[in-house]
Amino acid sequence: MQKVFRVVLSVLFISFLTAALSFAQSDIAGSKDHPLFSRLPGFYIAVYETSDFNSHTFWNEKRDPVKVDGRYYQIQYEPKEGTNPPSTLQIHRNYENAIKQIGGTVLYGDDEYSYMKLVKGDKEIWVELTAYGPKPNLVIIEKQAMKQDVLANADAFAKDIRSSGHAAVYGIYLPEGRRRRPARPRGRERHRCRQGQEPPGGAGQAMTLRGFSWLSSFSIAVPGSRAGLGKMNLSDG
Repeated sequence: MQKVFRVVLSVLFISFLTAALSFAQSDIAGSKDHPLFSRLPGFYIAVYETSDFNSHTFWNEKRDPVKVDGRYYQIQYEPKEGTNPPSTLQIHRNYENAIKQIGGTVLYGDDEYSYMKLVKGDKEIWVELTAYGPKPNLVIIEKQAMKQDVLANADAFAKDIRSSGHAAVYGIYLPEGRRRRPARPRGRERHRCRQGQEPPGGAGQAMTLRGFSWLSSFSIAVPGSRAGLGKMNLSDG
């Protein structure tokens, strides 16, 4: 009875390992081949990443770096158990020949990297291929401009000036070694520059410019001896 039990347990264990190995050698959830290339026989997708907008640096024909922005894909394939994997050179040649057959260009290729490009109509696709292991790894960018989701409100300053008589602008950095007294233009918009008092909170310098046609003054305060965060006040009075 114990012998039968051990046999059954062994069969179940082997079945579990086989199922686990089979599952581990399947495409990861949510992954798929890029429409540009089919996969090598006997390979599965082990790494898959995609982004609506990202960038990657490729090489052109002169081996100069070219940064390309757009729809991003990374797909890495690995051979399944029992597959006789091709050589690294064979992998590179397969992808290079495939893209040339549809009008693409191999920009650069060696034993480690292949850089390819395809232009069809208004579409431009860049490809980087590495094949260590051999495990083909593709980085593909479908070149496109980023969708702008953030908008700036140019009326914000005008609204502050109308309602309170001034507007504050933060984020101005002024290195100490580059602070200079501005030139004095002639005419109605003559600037009067003076050395101001030290700003509250520490030693520093303040510079005030007056006489702009659309505002009466703005000041930049530089606290401390190094470049620091400044404040600019725009006022009507």
